[in-house]
Amino acid sequence: DNAPPQPPLAKPKHQVDTAVAATVNGRPIQRGTIVDLLLRSHGAGLLEQIVALQAAEQLAAGKGLSVSEADVESEYLLALRRVADPSRPVPVDKLDKAASERLLVSVLAERNISREEFFVTLRRNAYLRKIVEAEHPVMDEELRAEYARRFGERVEIRHIQLATLADAERVAERLAAGEDFAELALRYSANTASARNGGLLDPFSADDDAVPALLRQTAFALEPGQVSGVLRVAEWHHLIRVERRIPAESRPFAEAIGELMSSARERSSDPRMRELYEKLLREAVVEISDPVLREAYNRRSASR
Repeated sequence: DNAPPQPPLAKPKHQVDTAVAATVNGRPIQRGTIVDLLLRSHGAGLLEQIVALQAAEQLAAGKGLSVSEADVESEYLLALRRVADPSRPVPVDKLDKAASERLLVSVLAERNISREEFFVTLRRNAYLRKIVEAEHPVMDEELRAEYARRFGERVEIRHIQLATLADAERVAERLAAGEDFAELALRYSANTASARNGGLLDPFSADDDAVPALLRQTAFALEPGQVSGVLRVAEWHHLIRVERRIPAESRPFAEAIGELMSSARERSSDPRMRELYEKLLREAVVEISDPVLREAYNRRSASR
């Protein structure tokens, strides 16, 4: 009989996988039990990232755009800069890459995200950034605004970043008792990038939105040498001390174009990337054959 082999019969829409994945004291645990739990608890979030990645790839291809491994590596470097200092990305030339990678590992573990999942988001971000930068080139007025942020009047502060209010209040009491701010930052700040320098941050302007608004407003309201009360920014608590006010610089605009372009592009791309991400998810036609994953994904989508 030379008839070609027939494909196996299609499985029912949901068939429990009875293969044994593990045993406990001789009692089997079916693979399907583990898979269903994973799909219910973690599958929807992962599928969302894959959907966004594939939709972004398709959109980029339609626009004649491609992403290289160097683009993905740039997103990884940006992630390290941001995990090193959540209040603002650490400049590349000041980044302790090894320390930031250790911190990233701990953050991913805390959020129950595998490194493989994380790189899906990096690749997705690389496509999103490529698209929005092609659609929205940096305009002259954005460069002028970036120039004002970088070279206008700025303030330099030290800060101590703490996880709980109780921790922040204890450190505040020690500061009030006369202990050195830089030493306490070195010992207790959760921001490892600035802690190594006694909590010192790069100078920033009053309208530099890379720094949380509350930190900016407080810094410009204080005089050099003054210490703030406890400031709550997202899930963190901060104490800051103003080191100095820096007058506006007279650097010619033309000389700074290169670095202004880089920072202005990053600043303008991030919100547009978030908008594009949401748009791609809304418009993607997603057909999910697995009923457990479909239920979890639909539930997640409804809550967005």
